[in-house]
Parts: sequence; structure tokens; C-alpha cells
Amino acid sequence: MIMVINWTLTIQKLKTLLGDEQVTDNPLDLLCYSKDSSIESGKPNVVVFPKTTQEVVEIIKLAVSEKVPIIPRGAGSNVSGGVIATKKGGIIVCMTRMNKILELD
Repeated sequence: MIMVINWTLTIQKLKTLLGDEQVTDNPLDLLCYSKDSSIESGKPNVVVFPKTTQEVVEIIKLAVSEKVPIIPRGAGSNVSGGVIATKKGGIIVCMTRMNKILELD
């Protein structure tokens, strides 16, 4: 059985969780996140920018419930194609806003 993902609904749920400023499905933004430093490319359906661990947890819960692929991404300097979307698309979870040291042990 082939499952069809309702991306409009999924993106709306992400915006409800994170706020509009932390979610983009702008075609130009998606193009920027379709490449890393490898020769591979794959366009995501949406990019999210969590600021907290709890936001990452909520994104993962939503992705699991919607059966949506998720791809974590840092600076996008990977040379193996590991931080780009598959042919099925997916959610790029851009970790660049999680840039504060909370505790030193």
C-alpha cells in the first residue's frame, strides 16, 4: 500500500508547533537546502529550525505519526550527501539555531 503524505497539513502542523518564523516551504529556501558539499541533491518539502531539544522531540513525534522522512542538518558541509532529502522529499531539521552552551560538565 502506497501512503500519500498530505504536505499542506503536515507543514501547517509544523507551523503550529514551532511558529511561522521557524518553518519554511518557500521554493527558493528549499532549493538552498537541496544540496550539500557533495554532488548529490534532493529537494525537501519543508525545512524547520528548532531552537530547543523539546522542539526537536515534537518534530520527530509529528514525523513519526505522519510517516514523513526527517533529515537532520548542521551547516550543510557534508560531502557524502547525508544531509539532503531523498527522492521522497522530507523534513530537513536544520540545527543551526541550537547554538548555545547550556551546561559545562
